[in-house]
Amino acid sequence: MIRCEHGQEVMNSGGVASSVIFCVALSAAFVTRLAFLDAGFGNDPDSWRVANVAREMALTGRYSASRLPGFPVHEIVCALFVPFGAVALNAASALMSAVAVALFALFMRREGCRDYALAGAAFAFTPVVYIASTTTIDYMWGSAFLVGALYLTRTYRPVSAGICVGIATGCRITSILMSAPLAYLFWTESVSRGDRAGKVLSSFIGAASVIAVTVLAPPFLTYGFGFLHYYETDSRTLLSSVRTMTIGVWGPLGFAGVLAAICGCVLYRCFKAHAARSVSSDSLLRASFMALALYGLAFLRLPHEPGYLIPTVPLFLFCLSRLLGRTAFVVACLAVVVSPFFQLATTDVREGPIVADYRERLLWTRFTRYVAQVEDTLPQNSVLVAGDWLPKLDRREPVSGHHRFFELTSEEAQMYAKQGFAIYYLPGQRRYAGGGIAQATPLVGDTVEEAHNFMLMRQEK
Repeated sequence: MIRCEHGQEVMNSGGVASSVIFCVALSAAFVTRLAFLDAGFGNDPDSWRVANVAREMALTGRYSASRLPGFPVHEIVCALFVPFGAVALNAASALMSAVAVALFALFMRREGCRDYALAGAAFAFTPVVYIASTTTIDYMWGSAFLVGALYLTRTYRPVSAGICVGIATGCRITSILMSAPLAYLFWTESVSRGDRAGKVLSSFIGAASVIAVTVLAPPFLTYGFGFLHYYETDSRTLLSSVRTMTIGVWGPLGFAGVLAAICGCVLYRCFKAHAARSVSSDSLLRASFMALALYGLAFLRLPHEPGYLIPTVPLFLFCLSRLLGRTAFVVACLAVVVSPFFQLATTDVREGPIVADYRERLLWTRFTRYVAQVEDTLPQNSVLVAGDWLPKLDRREPVSGHHRFFELTSEEAQMYAKQGFAIYYLPGQRRYAGGGIAQATPLVGDTVEEAHNFMLMRQEK
């Protein structure tokens, strides 16, 4: 038996039992992803960018970033599997997500959570995690190594934990944020053990730094310090960012369950003063809050995708397990587990995020094939402004006399118009066609909604 800082006795995390739990959790999580792997590389254009550069690297042997600052570990591994198609690349994401789930279950078991299996299931079925696990995106790669680093930190292995943080940084550079709370944990643990804190921290930070520098060498050697550049997008309102951080991560039903559990627990403690738990001496809880704050601030700086917050999901679930009563925690986890499959509407029950995302992936895969057919029929001297659709079309070269661009400036659009080129743009991309000049013509609808309805009608015929 092991006694944790907060006084709970927990089961021994080593031995055969842990190996069995790891294998069972990994297998179960992986199986739940299999039905959603065959619908292209994903709805996120970045998934297609990864596939495109993976194909390019497989052909040329030279590194190329899918987008800056580069995600070399994921991109290079994908280059090895890209000949086997989208299912293989998606399956790699599914496998890494299963590793993350299995490690998280072991971590929760070690920390004394009696419902560690349910906590692992909640992590596996969190909508943003589930969707990222079935597409060619790097989120779960980084998260798997970060959960591994967290587990190794709690078992007091600074070098191994540092190696995991370094590899995670090569998957997603923002993974380096996790080094601060993990260093804090090593410091508190080394002090409590009477070890030399400086030596332990230098081992952890040194290993993380060496590995991070090594895995980030390809983008640095290719782009210099310019690889640290990142892309700004349209600014979002605070309300939109909050929605992304909540419903975008947990799904409507999952967020409602988590919120209800938290509110119920707060109300209970307001009336039962003795029920309040002391967390002032819980270094792991403080480190979790530190990580949540760091990732939250980073997200508010660039609130692009809910997937950016995936590293916070296991830490948030851990905080719930420590701060909520067992019943409230179980309720929250169960709500999250069913959240990807169902959404409650005012009059009926609708399909949840993972099902809706899969249907959208199938629809937009058919759409890009249709666009390719229509593009071939355009007149000679045509320009297609693809905008955000470009990564999904880049796997197919345009025919002779046709040009395809992400964006045209107003000057470029005017130049092509004067030369007699016909300018077309794909749904929702008018702003990229010379700022929406009058000469630009929509191809398959002006808006994404029009294109969506058009494809639904074609499907019904």
